[in-house]
Amino acid sequence: MPTSHRQQLVMLWSNEVRDRDGWKCVVCGNYGRGNVQTHHILYRSFFPQLETNINNGITLCIEHHKEIHTLND
Repeated sequence: MPTSHRQQLVMLWSNEVRDRDGWKCVVCGNYGRGNVQTHHILYRSFFPQLETNINNGITLCIEHHKEIHTLND
């Protein structure tokens, strides 16, 4: 299935955020492909205009990404 233009932009955003953060969790320093994910600081459902703004993203390990969503939900 072809990737939409929007999905391509989000994937590019995600890679740019991880590159900026050195592919490390900004909380604990865990690093590496498959170990880290990108997180929108301001949720894209509330701020769709910031979905691909690199300043609205941070890199988190899987554990901290789950934790932040648990705290915010």
